[in-house]
Amino acid sequence: MPETIDEILAIAEGKSTLNPKTEREGLVWGHGSGDDRISFKTISNRFLAKGGD
Repeated sequence: MPETIDEILAIAEGKSTLNPKTEREGLVWGHGSGDDRISFKTISNRFLAKGGD
């Protein structure tokens, strides 16, 4: 797991793994399972700058 928010945001930038011709919107991070599962989404700043919702 990255140590800073800046590192997490940098990882959120990049091409989609499902469609390498497009930029991804961000990443969903998750840890654990069942009732102990914790997850959050990092939205790409590049995606937001283009007017993404």
